[in-house]
Amino acid sequence: MKELSDLAKSLESDLHVQGVGSVFAISFTTKQEITNWRDHARNCDDAKYSRFAKAMLKEGIRLSSNGRIHLSSAHTDEDIDKTVAAAAAVLPNL
Repeated sequence: MKELSDLAKSLESDLHVQGVGSVFAISFTTKQEITNWRDHARNCDDAKYSRFAKAMLKEGIRLSSNGRIHLSSAHTDEDIDKTVAAAAAVLPNL
């Protein structure tokens, strides 16, 4: 989660990462925190997330349609690094 957040900041992207522990969500917004579905509906760019998810799939990373990510003990450091590298390739082109 921190790696994606740091990447977004370094690229000055509006990608927002929010969650607790191994479950978090990705959205595109300038809002600091999304607290409920109304916040999401009013403040998040779902079309941009859809473009992001499609571009990530081309990089070999499948994301859920709702932006939620669930990490588990099956995910390796290599998996995380690959995901962050794919996001680094995709974000500047959105």
